[in-house]
Amino acid sequence: MKGTTFFRSVRRETGQSLVIIGGALVVLMALLALVTDAGNAYVQRQRVQNAVDAATLAGGAELARTYVDPDSGHYAGTPQDENRIWQTIVRVAQANGIPDSNGNPNDSVNTNIEAYFIGPDGQRVGVPLPNNGGIPPSYEVSGVEVRSTLAFGTFFARVIGFDEMETSADAFAQAHPDWCPASASNLFPIAVSAALFQDDPGGKPIEGATYRIWDKNSNSSYGNFGWISWDNDPSNTTLIANMHDTRRSGTWHVGDLVPGATGVMNSSGVRQELDAYIAGATHSRNGLTIQHDPSVIIPIYDYTVGNGNNLKYHIVGFARFRLTNYKSTGGDKWIEGVFERYVDTTSPPGGGCYLTQTVKLYDEPPADLGRVIAGTVHLNEIFYTEGSSEQHVPVDVMLVLDISGSMNASWSGGSSKLQSAKDALIAFNNTLNVVEGDRVGLTTFPTVGRGAQYRTTCDNYKMNLYLYSEVRSSLTDNVGYVNSIIQGLSADSGTSLAHAIQTAREQLLADLRPGAIPVLIIASDGIVNVTLDGKWTGFGGAAGQGQNTPSCNNQAEQQTIEQANLAKEAGIIVFSIAIGDGFNTAVTEAIASPDADYDGNGQIDDYEKHFYIARNASDLANIYQLIGNRVQQIAEEGSYYTKETLGAGATVELRTTSGAIVQTTTANNAGAFQFTDVAPGDYRLTARVNRNGLIYDILTYGNGGPPRDPNNPRNGYVEVSIGQGTGITQVEVLYLSTCDGAARPTWCP
Repeated sequence: MKGTTFFRSVRRETGQSLVIIGGALVVLMALLALVTDAGNAYVQRQRVQNAVDAATLAGGAELARTYVDPDSGHYAGTPQDENRIWQTIVRVAQANGIPDSNGNPNDSVNTNIEAYFIGPDGQRVGVPLPNNGGIPPSYEVSGVEVRSTLAFGTFFARVIGFDEMETSADAFAQAHPDWCPASASNLFPIAVSAALFQDDPGGKPIEGATYRIWDKNSNSSYGNFGWISWDNDPSNTTLIANMHDTRRSGTWHVGDLVPGATGVMNSSGVRQELDAYIAGATHSRNGLTIQHDPSVIIPIYDYTVGNGNNLKYHIVGFARFRLTNYKSTGGDKWIEGVFERYVDTTSPPGGGCYLTQTVKLYDEPPADLGRVIAGTVHLNEIFYTEGSSEQHVPVDVMLVLDISGSMNASWSGGSSKLQSAKDALIAFNNTLNVVEGDRVGLTTFPTVGRGAQYRTTCDNYKMNLYLYSEVRSSLTDNVGYVNSIIQGLSADSGTSLAHAIQTAREQLLADLRPGAIPVLIIASDGIVNVTLDGKWTGFGGAAGQGQNTPSCNNQAEQQTIEQANLAKEAGIIVFSIAIGDGFNTAVTEAIASPDADYDGNGQIDDYEKHFYIARNASDLANIYQLIGNRVQQIAEEGSYYTKETLGAGATVELRTTSGAIVQTTTANNAGAFQFTDVAPGDYRLTARVNRNGLIYDILTYGNGGPPRDPNNPRNGYVEVSIGQGTGITQVEVLYLSTCDGAARPTWCP
C-alpha cells in the first residue's frame, strides 16, 4: 500500500507539473514568437523601407526630367509625364522586393504601392499617382512621396493565433530644379557622350581625371562629342558666336533634345575660341570682349536622334570640364580636358547628382539657397621622399636641350650659347658613373614639320609650320654615343618646350629601371611660344627676366607648366636652367622641382636649388658641373615634389572688396565649397588650409603658377561679381601654394 500510495502520489504530482509546464511552454512559445517574429518584422520593415527609398529616388529623378514652368518656377508636365513617373516608381519598387499585386509584374498596377506629389513644404498635393491628369504648375510640385504596406507570414506567432503581420514604410524626395543639374545655362556648345565614362569605376567619371573626347564629325566610329546649336542654326558662324558668348545658350533641362551643329573644328574661329578658353584669356569678337574661363559647363547626352542637320542630343546631365588641349588637324580631332565634377555644388549636404540622379531623401525640405557662389579648392601640395643611406643609387638622366634659333646667338665676346651648352652637357655626361648603373638620354627641340594652315594667336598670321621635339637617344650607358649626337647639333626655329617635356617624360618613364632615380635636366634660352600641338603662337619677343609675356602666349606657357607638373607627380626630379636673360622667370622656375633648405641652415644654397640662371658660358658650365655632382649623391638628400590635390577642409572666405569677411565656409572632401544667400555685389575669395603642418594660403594662376599678387603673395584673391537674379555663380578653381617649410618658390616673401 505504501508503495502504491507513493506511486499514486507521484502520478498526481506529475499531472500537476504537466499543467504547469504546459502553461510555461505557452508563455515560452509566446516569448519565442515575440523574439523571432519581431526580428523578422524588423527585417521586413527594412526591406520595405529600402525598396521605398529606391523607388522614391527613382521617381524624383524622373520628375527632374520634366519641364519647369517659367512663371511659377515649379515642375509642370503632361499625363504622360505623370504616368512615366508612376511606372518608374512601380518598376523600381518591384525590383527591390515589393511584390506585384495582380500577377502581372509588367504592367503599372500595384496596390501595394502609393505615390503622391509633394510641395516644397513636404505635404501631399493632388491625388495618388497616376490620377492627377499631369503635373499642374498650380500644385507647386517639388518632389514625390512613396508609401508601401506589405503583409508577411509569421513563424512561431501563428501558434498564438497570428498567422501574418504587416509592415509599412514611406519616404519622400525633393527634386527642386535649382539643386542639381536638372537644368543649366551658360553652356559651352559641345555635348559629351555618357559612354565616355563607361570604363571608369562604376561607370562614373573620375574627378580630376583628364579625358580626351573625339569629334563625332571627324571619326564617327568612336566619336564621343558633338557640336551643339541652341537655335537650330547649324552654321559655323553661329557655332563660333555661341562659343564666344555662352550666355547665348539659354537654359536647357535634363531630358531635352538639343539641336546639333556641323561645326568645323579646324576653322580659324573655332580654334581661336578654344585657344582663348584654354589660356583663360580675354578675347574680343564682333565688338564683344569676354574673359574666357577654361572651366566650362557642358551637357552630357546618352543617345542621339536624327542625323545631319537634324541631329539632336538627348541630355541626361551637365558637367564642369576644364579645357586643356585640342587637336584640330588630321583625321582624328579631339578636345582634352579635366573632368571637375557634375554641376551639383548646390545640392544639399549628402545629395548626389550623377546624370539623372538629381534628388535626395529628406526628413524635411531644405531651405531656398538663393544666390549661390560655388567652386573648388586645389593645392599644389608638397611631398618629400626620404633620402637613402646607400653611397650611390643609379640615376636615369634625360637631358632636354633647346636648339631653337636663338641658341645661335653668342655670349658677349665669346662662343655661341649652343656651343657652350654642348660643352656643358658633354662634361656632365662624363661625370656619370656608368659602372654603378647610371644612364643618360637626350631630347632636343624643336623639330620642324608642315601641316594644315592655322592662324597664330598673337598676330593672326597664317602658318603651316609645326614645331615638336625629338628623342635623339633613349637611356643608355653609352655616354660616348650620346656625346657624339650632342656634338652634331645645330639650332633653328622656335621654342616648343611643352612638347619637349612631354616627350622626354614619356621616354624616361618608359625606359626607367626599378630602383633607379629619374632625373630631367631642361635647358632653354627663350620664351616658350609653341603650344603642345606644335603651333607657334606668333609671339617672337623676349620678355626679359621676371617680365610677363602677352596673354596670347598664355596657352603655350600653361601647357609647359602642366607637362612639368606631370613629370614631378610621377616622381621625376626636374632641374630647370634658364640661359641668358630672354625668358619668363615664372615659367622656367615653375617647371623645376621645389628648391629646399636640405641642410637646415635657413637659406637655399646653390647645391640645394633646382632652378638656375646661366648668364654666361662660365655660369652654364658651373651649373651642369654642380648638378653632375649632386646626382651622384642625390639619393642621400631625398627629394621634394609637388602634386595637384583636392583642397579638402580648406577654409574659404567671402570678402568685400575692402577685405572685410562676409561669410566663411569649409571645403568638403572633394574640395568643393559654396556660399548661399549672397547679396548682389562685388566680392573677393580667399582660402587657406593646413596640410601636414604647412599652411597653403597663396592663390596662384593655375597649379604651381605665379602668385596672383606678386608683390605680396599672401594678399592674393579671386574676384567674383553677383547680380540681382538668383542662381549659381561658378568661380574658377582656387589654386593654393605654400611658402612654409623647406621647399619654397623664390617669389615667397
